[in-house]
Amino acid sequence: MSAGTVTAHLKKKELLKVYIPNMLEGYSLDKCIKLTGISKLTSFDCRHKILAALGKVQKEQMLSGICENDAVFIEFLEKGNQSPKRLPKKRGKSAFIKKKKGINQDKAAILISCDRKGNKHLQVATRGSISGEI
Repeated sequence: MSAGTVTAHLKKKELLKVYIPNMLEGYSLDKCIKLTGISKLTSFDCRHKILAALGKVQKEQMLSGICENDAVFIEFLEKGNQSPKRLPKKRGKSAFIKKKKGINQDKAAILISCDRKGNKHLQVATRGSISGEI
């Protein structure tokens, strides 16, 4: 097996047949561990290898013909980042502190494209609003 593949350095490759459907169902690491009987570290490693492989396939996805696009904005998280670029959020904000509304730098823009053949492409575009600059 070559490095960078899902099965690289895995000793129990046969468990991927059980693990992948459970992961795609959205089960937590702990539930996947119970269903497959693997350790937490192995489950974590499998999940990241699968996501990296899906990302690689996603980059190679080509759309053709008429395409439709849409943008989705989700909360930008910096969990696990050693040096976050924003101030920490405070819990229990009072009613007097204004919350940011609309599209701002705390949101990540994800572009979703689909052609008439059903091929889909997702890509994180930017933080904040999407500009028309090329």
